[in-house]
Amino acid sequence: AAKRRLRILHDFEDAAIEEALDMMEAVMFDALKRAKVPADDDDLVLKAGLLMLLSHFWDNRGSEDATISIVNGNLPRNVLMFLNRKRKLTLA
Repeated sequence: AAKRRLRILHDFEDAAIEEALDMMEAVMFDALKRAKVPADDDDLVLKAGLLMLLSHFWDNRGSEDATISIVNGNLPRNVLMFLNRKRKLTLA
């Protein structure tokens, strides 16, 4: 699914894609934990958000600022949209 999302047909970047996917998954689950959002590995909404985050990272992988921003938890707006769908609304 990741290679399809990135529109990559060859195999020589498979290791880099797998590494980036693992890193983006860790960043996303960290963001969910900080937001106190329950995370399930089988959740399709989270998988879609993860693929969008991977795509953003891959498209900007030459930019040190974009990479540092993502690793520090500053996620792109479209990814946050998916994560916000997982938040449980509560009345204070």
